[in-house]
Amino acid sequence: MSQLRPAQQDILKYRSGTMGIAAVPGSGKTWTLSRVAVSLIASGALQSRQEVLIVTLVNAAVDNFRNRIGGFLTEQGLLPGLGYRVRTLHSLAHEIVAQSASLVGLAADFSVVDERIAESILKTAFRASYLRHREELLPILIEDMPDFGRRRVVEHALPDMLEQVTVKAISHLKSRQCSPHDLRKRLLSESPVLAHLAADVYERYEQALATRGSLDFDDLILSATRALDGDETLVESLREKWPYILEDEAQDSSALQE
Repeated sequence: MSQLRPAQQDILKYRSGTMGIAAVPGSGKTWTLSRVAVSLIASGALQSRQEVLIVTLVNAAVDNFRNRIGGFLTEQGLLPGLGYRVRTLHSLAHEIVAQSASLVGLAADFSVVDERIAESILKTAFRASYLRHREELLPILIEDMPDFGRRRVVEHALPDMLEQVTVKAISHLKSRQCSPHDLRKRLLSESPVLAHLAADVYERYEQALATRGSLDFDDLILSATRALDGDETLVESLREKWPYILEDEAQDSSALQE
């Protein structure tokens, strides 16, 4: 413990309740969280089959945590690999959804598309929707721009820009648990053309995922949340299994992810 700064020593006293650690990059948050996990394991606070759950954002951090915690346990004469589990946020969500697939309307063999495939599906959905609304976009551009100039913007520059905006909008809508149907109900005939474009893309994208029997990463979080909301038995079993949850990089989590 001589390596610990006073603030880190205070953190290792944690045994219950909610605790947040604010620190600048490079100050040792991963190192400290790993020490917290080892402290809880070594304290005897865990019962048989219970674990400390460490949740992080990326796979590289999973390996980092496993190696650090395993090393610290070995230093204390404890067996590495026992008393803790490290998961990315999305692998944790997948584990939860897999236990309650039917409850959230999914087949047992549901799949999850990675970001590359999701991006490809979104591009296809956007192109089809953009063609439908392209002529409506001309009037919203600069009025004194020559017609050929406006058309060049609409044909080339505008699609790339709007595609990026639409992708972010769909992710935001999913985080707010707003479905394409919900969005459609909020739109009026006189709503901005960009809103109708986003709704079209969203509908096509969701239809394509449904045809594949797949979820994207946002759907995975949403489905896990619905599973927890609808299955109190599952919630209680997870609370029993993981009485302590340590979240890495919590500032990057959305409200739905939290």
